[in-house]
Amino acid sequence: MIASSAEPPTGVVDSVAALAPVVAWWRGSAVPVTTPEPEGNTSDLEQLVDFFADAKVVGLGESTHGAHQLFAMKHRLIEFLVSRLGYTAVAFEASYSGCVPIDEFVRHGRGDAASALTGQGYTAWDTAEVAALLRWLRGHNDQAPEDHRVEFWGLDSGYNAVGRAHVMRYLRRTNPALVPDLSSTFDALNELEARWPFALSDTASESALSAAHEKVRTLERTLDTAGGGDGEAERVARFVRQMRRWTGPDRNDRSRLMGETLLELLDQAPTDAKVVVWAHNAHIGRGTDHPELNFGDILTEGYGDAYVAVSLEFGEGTCHQRALDADLASGDLVVHSAGPSPVGSLPWCLASTGQQALAVDLRRPTHEHAAEAWLRQPQTEHAIGWTSADWAVYDGKSIVPDKYDAIVYVDTITPSQPTANAVRTIARRERY
Repeated sequence: MIASSAEPPTGVVDSVAALAPVVAWWRGSAVPVTTPEPEGNTSDLEQLVDFFADAKVVGLGESTHGAHQLFAMKHRLIEFLVSRLGYTAVAFEASYSGCVPIDEFVRHGRGDAASALTGQGYTAWDTAEVAALLRWLRGHNDQAPEDHRVEFWGLDSGYNAVGRAHVMRYLRRTNPALVPDLSSTFDALNELEARWPFALSDTASESALSAAHEKVRTLERTLDTAGGGDGEAERVARFVRQMRRWTGPDRNDRSRLMGETLLELLDQAPTDAKVVVWAHNAHIGRGTDHPELNFGDILTEGYGDAYVAVSLEFGEGTCHQRALDADLASGDLVVHSAGPSPVGSLPWCLASTGQQALAVDLRRPTHEHAAEAWLRQPQTEHAIGWTSADWAVYDGKSIVPDKYDAIVYVDTITPSQPTANAVRTIARRERY
């Protein structure tokens, strides 16, 4: 923990003194959180009921993909939102089709949980912490009526092996003449996905993606023309739509595309559906330094104040990342060390409160001139990607209360815990 009484570095004493009212505001605004660990007791979170009361979608971010305490805290918050406030779905920054087996497990107990978790494709999520969340969801659903079980959705368009297999089974039954040509296209997509995300920029890959995109678009139009309102046809159409997104020219605009996917899923869900989303802060928060809208922007356009963006931030510690090999394939699991943050930054102010864990509602009026001035200026926050090639360790472009509605903070992080399957996947230099 970074104590507020710690001696500041030489040359910043005046800055620290000037920031005292800002730190005092954070301390006074904080709701203490007893622990990040999901231990079954969420009574300390009761003070957050009013904050979440009118939300349709809660986005739970994270400032790094590889920290145990942030994953554990998100598990706790999901338990609270599901058990106390009746949330009906959990959505992940993960493959739409790859998460179908996870949904089958958490809702119906079908399949093998470990294989389903690995099958979603992202090694960042193939951890003991996420496995524990899936077990909790299974236990919760086991006690719930069939029509009140929490669903599990993926939002991303990559890693479509499950979707492709489902589409081929459907076509063999309904339109077998399409199968031979699509088989070669799907084989090509299997090979291309193995090189995602960093090794797809060569001319040959771009050409193969473009060719596959045209085939998928043709299939999508064929399915639209054929119609069919049954549930199977609708699911196949969603799988194909995700393939079209992943092969299209805007495939790297993942954040916006995930937002569009969630809006589509909610449009097809019961009117009382409420969703909690697990993703990086870069997606959950509003605003971006690119021309395109991101996930948080899309959800704010769709639901206004009923979309609640929550940043999960930390003080210092260590987390997992994946290195990149020379051929741009995802490499070894490595430990990234994050020391004390720059004086005056968001994590520095939170650490200076002296709290081990806390939550702050940024929608409440500030009533403190120094704090309001600080909040209306761009501030530095952690922004650690899954590989060192993703982005810088810090982002300093954001007005905090414009980007997020709340901050949930833990003082110290340690690395997330990969499953045995993840260890094998990483050793084979597979997945992202």
